[in-house]
Amino acid sequence: MCDDLPEDCNEHGKALLIAATEVRSLKRDVDADLSRIIQAKMQIFKQSPKYSFGALRFSEGDIPEPGFPQDEYDIFESISFEVEAIRPSLSAPGIHLNNYLESYAFDVEWDEIKHTHPFDASPPSMGLRSVSIEVHWSAVMLAIKGALDRLVRVLYFYYPGIAQHTTWGRYEANGKASGFMARVQRDKTSDVLLAYFDQAYTEWIAEAVAPRDALTHYKDPYNTWHIQLDGHALISRQHIEDSSKQLHSSDIELLCSRVQRLYDLADRTFIALAAMQPRASKRPTV
Repeated sequence: MCDDLPEDCNEHGKALLIAATEVRSLKRDVDADLSRIIQAKMQIFKQSPKYSFGALRFSEGDIPEPGFPQDEYDIFESISFEVEAIRPSLSAPGIHLNNYLESYAFDVEWDEIKHTHPFDASPPSMGLRSVSIEVHWSAVMLAIKGALDRLVRVLYFYYPGIAQHTTWGRYEANGKASGFMARVQRDKTSDVLLAYFDQAYTEWIAEAVAPRDALTHYKDPYNTWHIQLDGHALISRQHIEDSSKQLHSSDIELLCSRVQRLYDLADRTFIALAAMQPRASKRPTV
């Protein structure tokens, strides 16, 4: 990559360009993530009597084709509508992660590529490059929590007693649970999927969603840069302090891991639900 650059592209510059390329290689295939959501939707809809008609609707507002049964409420069709409706929220973590990785890579390589910047365009300032990383990091963190909350809208059909507007919730320090996690806490010993959610919450969800309130209401993240011992690579970390003054930090590796674990959780959830019988007894109202 340095072949097209001036002779002053030294070993340090080459290392930065290589680092930027490696960062970009971590981008997600968001189309593949989206395809799995559609596949999950179809696996659920296959259980509907309407599936044999081959005229899948994408929402209740769609006009059914002639001969398509529509007189009675079909719970499997409703679930497929809900999975369709939450695609933006489930796709958001991957999209925002890719934006974060691009901003990160661009900042790392800037000193080596700035000579190629169009002369008639204002070059991005150091401040703008730094803020862009922080903005996209915040978007990933908020999107993870949003995706979990939207999953509850599908879980509603299988776990009576919760409402579709229930959030994912949390385990409080006093041992009590809120939101959907209250159901997890109550029934995790008798339900394999809920036991999985309990384990996932302990392993990564609790820390991943912890910055949400601070980001939403009263705090912004900040960057720190660390130079590896060989002096050839920069590592950025983002930090935010919550209301209890606890510091939450992550780097690229951890952020990518959390997004991957979110999609692993979504995949496992949909596979499990496709093998379960819905228990909601009435059409959702919200």
